[in-house]
Amino acid sequence: MAGVFVGLGSNIEEPMRQLTIARNHLSEHPQLGVSATSHVYLSSPQGPRNQPDFFNAVVRIQSTLA
Repeated sequence: MAGVFVGLGSNIEEPMRQLTIARNHLSEHPQLGVSATSHVYLSSPQGPRNQPDFFNAVVRIQSTLA
């Protein structure tokens, strides 16, 4: 089983909710197992600055996918 890390980020439409939805979708996949989730961190947008800060997290996944 392979271990991978996936970065998640959102700055629109309730960012915390978006991160939760993304994590839930990953954990519902039959060939993925979310084994850990980081704290949520805020970061400034890169590029165009006239947008909200990003909410970011990382999930550790165990997978049978190639």
